[in-house]
Amino acid sequence: MSAFHVAQCIVFPPQPDRVAIVTGGTDGIGYATVKQLARLGMHVIIEVLSHFLRDSTGPPLDVKMANARSLGPAAAGNNDSKAQDVVQRLKEETSNDKVEFLYCDLASLTSIRQFVQKFQKKKIPLHVLVNNGESW
Repeated sequence: MSAFHVAQCIVFPPQPDRVAIVTGGTDGIGYATVKQLARLGMHVIIEVLSHFLRDSTGPPLDVKMANARSLGPAAAGNNDSKAQDVVQRLKEETSNDKVEFLYCDLASLTSIRQFVQKFQKKKIPLHVLVNNGESW
């Protein structure tokens, strides 16, 4: 039996009381990871970079961050819609309502601190951190 077949046979027990954060979880390997964790019953939080912040033109990132804070959800641009679609699809495919997203720019310590503060306000423990997202 090949390693691929062995990996397919591994069965993980349900994880209903566990919390995971997955960076870069809206597509590719990150999406597949979020989907599997959600199937196990985990509360999964997907880190999403606002489209507004990803734009490399215009003012420096710290100015964009300040502008994004003042604009709130409107700053999310296309990623807001994509993230909402991904979360909705995952909830439907996994029958798990404990899937959500939070914004964070992994290239900005300010943004990371804000992400951590938002997570801490939820008053839930963190059991799994999957660092799949890119920063540039």
